[in-house]
Amino acid sequence: MRTPLISIIIPTLNEEKGLKKALENLTSGLHDTNYELIISDGGSNDKTVSIAKKYADKIFVHKEKRRQTIGEGRNEGAKIARGKYIAFVDADVTIPDQDKFFKKTVEEFDSRPGLVALTANIRVLPDRESWADWLVYLWLNSFHKIMNNLFHQGRAAGEFQMHVRKEFLKIGGFSETFAAGEDYELFIRCSRNGYTLLAPLTVYHTGRRARKTGWPRLLIKWFLNSLSASFSHKSVSKEWEVIR
Repeated sequence: MRTPLISIIIPTLNEEKGLKKALENLTSGLHDTNYELIISDGGSNDKTVSIAKKYADKIFVHKEKRRQTIGEGRNEGAKIARGKYIAFVDADVTIPDQDKFFKKTVEEFDSRPGLVALTANIRVLPDRESWADWLVYLWLNSFHKIMNNLFHQGRAAGEFQMHVRKEFLKIGGFSETFAAGEDYELFIRCSRNGYTLLAPLTVYHTGRRARKTGWPRLLIKWFLNSLSASFSHKSVSKEWEVIR
């Protein structure tokens, strides 16, 4: 069995509602990409793991009674990854033109010595996107582009991140104590170890958290957790609500 170039890691927790569609979408477009698919499950009590078995090359299942943090889940997936690169993709994310997408990410790494991690623009799926979604992500993507590409200060959301595996392991991966903001905190550390990039690519997600929580409340949570991650190295939220 050849060593995969990219290890795609998807953290899950009770994702049976949309996981089959998400995995079908991802794998159906990966014909020329040398990859392995890893599901890191936080201890689901629905059909998530049985669905994952039909698509994943490897599955890790959290067995402890306590709730696993998202950082722990992603790190467990990274521990069993073999690829030169590891791509963390949320369970409700859709990647268009998958082969072309990952070919572009590898080209970015190959052409930029010192690049340790990259992210992509984020949008809500076109058939679900509201004007508020469009406005928020226009601002967020612009902010991430300025911080990563201009100021070389790493910032990235968790929907999609891709890392050089050896560099990811060198800095210890995601913080496992954060309930939220672990995505920003990791990219900050990455930018101190090399440099980070927002690539000219886009991933789409369901926008389910904003639908349930509402943008004003969610933006406040995002702001406080990202601010705390940047300056206090901890999260404000004690637990991140599961929304499915």
